[in-house]
Amino acid sequence: MSYKIVDEIIEQGGFRPNDKLVLLSLASHADDKKRQAWPSVDTMEFQTGLSRRSVQRSLRNLERLGILRDRTVYFDPDPKHPRKRAAKYGGDGNTTRYEIAEDHDIQVAVFDDLKKRDKQRHTDALHCVRQTHSAASH
Repeated sequence: MSYKIVDEIIEQGGFRPNDKLVLLSLASHADDKKRQAWPSVDTMEFQTGLSRRSVQRSLRNLERLGILRDRTVYFDPDPKHPRKRAAKYGGDGNTTRYEIAEDHDIQVAVFDDLKKRDKQRHTDALHCVRQTHSAASH
């Protein structure tokens, strides 16, 4: 368990709640040096209290933000017929090895995501106001 990474995540604001839970679950399995962990989706589901799909969505979002990186090494028994990874995030019984970004990179990613969400909220609110205004004028 990496108390260092867990502390970094706890001190960081701005996460979506489910993302923070999943990241804390991963951090509880990570090592300090490589910042890597490979718990199963079932384990993260149990630790976070989230549904399987919520854990998978959070993993995808954390990867999209650059907070997690897939460091899984795939071995192909038959190089002539390479096997494609059919599923990720607990889909085919294989474990995904995640690397958690450094603290500064996490802060930047969370801040950028917050800006994007705030901009989207502003756009949505403006759209609702315009619809209300146009409906009232008819």
